[in-house]
Formats: sequence, C-alpha cells, structure tokens
Amino acid sequence: MQVPAGRVVVSVTWLALAMLGSACTEPAACPDGTEPVDSECQKPTAWSAAGAGSTGDEITPDEVERNSPRRDTKPDAGTSAETGGSSGRSGAGSDDAASGGGAVPSAGWPSAGSAAAPPFAGSAGTTAADAGPSVEPPPADPATAGSGGQSGPASGEACTTEGALRCAADGVARREVCESEIWSPGEPCGTGETCTNTSGAAACQPLAALCSGGQSKAVCDQQGMMLMCNADGTAKPIDACPNAMLCMVGLAAGSCASCVPGKHMCAGKDLQVCGSDGRAFTTATDCKSAALCDADRGACRAAACEAGQYVCQRDTLMKCNAALTAFENPRACGPGLCDEPNKTCRKCLAGAKMCSNDRLLVCDAAGQNFVASPCASATPHCTSAGQCVACRTAADCTPGACQVASCSSAGTCSNQPAPTERNTSALADKSTVRATGQDAVYVVFGGAKFHVPTPEILDRLYGGFAAVQEVSVSAVNGLRSVPVTGTLLKEESNDAVYRAEDNTLRHILREDAVTNNCGGWGALRIVPDGSLASLPRGPAIE
Repeated sequence: MQVPAGRVVVSVTWLALAMLGSACTEPAACPDGTEPVDSECQKPTAWSAAGAGSTGDEITPDEVERNSPRRDTKPDAGTSAETGGSSGRSGAGSDDAASGGGAVPSAGWPSAGSAAAPPFAGSAGTTAADAGPSVEPPPADPATAGSGGQSGPASGEACTTEGALRCAADGVARREVCESEIWSPGEPCGTGETCTNTSGAAACQPLAALCSGGQSKAVCDQQGMMLMCNADGTAKPIDACPNAMLCMVGLAAGSCASCVPGKHMCAGKDLQVCGSDGRAFTTATDCKSAALCDADRGACRAAACEAGQYVCQRDTLMKCNAALTAFENPRACGPGLCDEPNKTCRKCLAGAKMCSNDRLLVCDAAGQNFVASPCASATPHCTSAGQCVACRTAADCTPGACQVASCSSAGTCSNQPAPTERNTSALADKSTVRATGQDAVYVVFGGAKFHVPTPEILDRLYGGFAAVQEVSVSAVNGLRSVPVTGTLLKEESNDAVYRAEDNTLRHILREDAVTNNCGGWGALRIVPDGSLASLPRGPAIE
C-alpha cells in the first residue's frame, strides 16, 4: 500500500519503544511542551506533518505501521544530527543535499514509554511512495537542530548582554542566547523557519517569505546561507557563504562568490580587483611596493622616489627605501662631496689639487682618486695649497751677484741689492794713519786698516806722507781686520775683485757683475799687494 504524497513515514520500532517507554520513565516535560499527567505524556490523536513539505493531513497509527521500514535499515548519508538538525530527510532515500524544509527529529525524541511521537518534516514534496525506506534518526541535542543543514561553531564565546539572542554563524535556524556572559545554545527556529538578524535581533522568519518566488529559485538569507526554494515554499541549503553579500553575488552561479565584483585587495605590491563574476581576484596594477597599494581607494599611492634612486640633501647622500615611500639611510659626505649621479660620496672635488713631498696631486674627474702630476722645472716646489711655485722660502731662490734673494707669498723669487754695512769708524775711507810713536802707516777702507809697506806705494796710491794722520794707538788698534759688508777690494797688481760680506771676502767672478750689481768700478778700493791674502773667504759671487 502506498502512503499518499506528503505523508510522513514513522518507524514501527520507534513507535513501540515510545509506547513502552512511559512505563519506565517519567519525562520531565513532553516533546510537545505539555506537562506529563500521572507520570505519562498524553498520546496525540494524530501526528501532524505540517512541517515544510507536509500536506497537513493526519497520519493514523495503522498507516505508520504499514509504511515503517525494518529497524535494521541503515541510515542514509546526511541524517546524523552532527550535520545539522534540519536535513529534512523524513525517510527519503535519495542522496540530495539536506532540505531546509524542517527539523530532523534528532532532538526531543520521547523516552521509552512516552506516548508522544515527534513531528517529521518532509523533503520538499517527496512522497513516501517514491522516497524509499525511512531512516531511523539518532538522538541529538535539540539546540543543534535547525533548518540550515550546517554544523555551527562551538558555543562558549564571551557576551555582555544577558538574554541577548543571535543567529548561529553557520546555520539558518540555530540561535544562541547570552547566559552568564557566555553564548550558549538557545531555542532554535521552528520547522520551516530560518534565523535572520532583524534590527539587530535574531528573529525567526518563515522560509516561505524568502521563497515567495517559487520553485528552483536560489535565495540568500541574512547569514549568507544560499537556499534552493521548492515549489511548496520550503527550501534546502545548497551553499554556506561567509556573508550575505558573497551569497547574493553567487546566486546566478548557484554557489558562493569568492569576492565582491569591483572590490579591490592588495597582494603584496599588486593591486587586485574582483572580476565581474565574483569568482577570483586578478591583478589590475603593479604598485611597485606593498606600501603603495591602497585597496580602500582602489589605486596605487604615488611613490616618493624610485627604486635605486639617490639624492643629495646638502652634503648628505640619501637612498630611496624599499617601499618607495621616502629617502633613508643618510650618509654624510664632506663639504661639496655628495655625488648624486654616481650615487656615492666623492673623495675629492674633480680638479682639486694637493701636494705630497713636492709632488702635485690632482683629483680625477670622478672625484675618487688623486693622480700625481709633476711640477714644471720653473716652478719645482709644491705648496700646501696644491700649487707649483718657484719657491716656498728664500732658500729656494738663487740670488744674483751682490744681491740677496727673497720669496714672495705667491711663491716667486726676486733679488734685491745685497745690503751694505755703514762704516761707523771715525776714519773715512782712503785715510792714511799712523799711531803716535810708531812708524807703521795704514790705509783705511770700510773701517778696516791695511798696511802700506813702502813710501813708494804710499806716494803712488795714497798721496804721500803728507796725507798721513797721527792718531792714538787705541784708534789704530780699534780698526777692523775685514771691511764692512759691501766694500769692494782688489790688490794693486791682482785683477781679482772681492766683496766684503759678513767678515769674509767673496770673489766676484764676472766683471759685468761688478758693473751691474755690485756698485760699479767707481766703488772699488785698491790695497797693497798681499793685503788680502790672510783674510777669510766666503763663497764666490757668480
């Protein structure tokens, strides 16, 4: 005999257990919410199949017995209470995904002896005639039963508002309540209902409200569960999306979208955009660094600098950081030595000069090395300023005849006439004198006395005896042996000309020197032969 469409098939075995259970167990409360009478739950006159997929007809015990399968029938896949209490199998033997039509009676089964039998929800219009054998549902916690067909996260999260309700994040019918500051399993939505967040509160809404469009219509609830509507206003879950937005985007494809079309995200330095079908992100722009990727604006930020770029900030060399957001890693260079094009600090300014042991060193064009460059012969000396000059001191200069050399601040040599010493003697040049009481006669030149050996020389060279002055012995003894500096001397019969200088006689080697630099021939003093032989000599004057 076939059970009319929409009737719910109930296992005889379970019915027998329910009828015997009342003799052994006193239930605290009956499944229908009523109080037990004389320790027994009252038997209903009929089992209502008014859940989703039901016709609402009453099912008699005879019909239940005739259509119940054997007790050893194995449960179909998906009937366990672990997978969610709303699979809605109601004995259907198909492999379809769990229907959202009603609550699987995995919770609230009557204890042995109870007269109550649970209401069953059909799988969206399947009939007992073509559904196959019924499945014996195992007991489960009522809090896990719902119409979404998904197992939810474990309760136990902290909460603050006592008594507040929320929809379970992974089911369309489960609700949780805040008790003692902990989210705990709450009363689930009823058969044919789904939990929605309305004005911030978890409310139960009939699936018929979502499925008003009819059969084979995919809809989303506010938790992101994608449901397939049946013709009778019931629905079955087909996909659990992370949120309602991804559910809505994926309706056309019948599965959750991975992203919201047009939404941006950053994958390292790549700015990516979700495709129009919501299936995947693709790279839209290479922002060059992760720091420049701005998903909120859907654009790349402007880079402060380029990769590998250097800049000189006065005398400090800076490098662009890896994020391209700023110049960092300052390196102090010397004044004027920051080399931005070559990304380094110069060691010297191109063309700069310095000296090392009279060698001129010139900085190369790259500013990295000094190259030796010898000075010219006319300017053989190198100064601390890096210049080749003729002299650094007067010792580097060669004086002319009867001249002294000097070195200017610019490093050039110059000659001036050699200084002469003023004759401080009371006796003038060419004076002839004799000490009182003595016969020796002397001629005086440059404050020095020279002996006149014979009267003939006295007459020939110095005016004779009449010109001789008699002076004190001390005056004669006080005369010098070498004339003052600058005195020109030569012996009468000798061509060699000498210049007295610093108590020495210096031989003047060139006649033109006498003429041009040493005072001229008019200044030459003649002394008797042999008068200069004993006087000390200085270096010759060329």
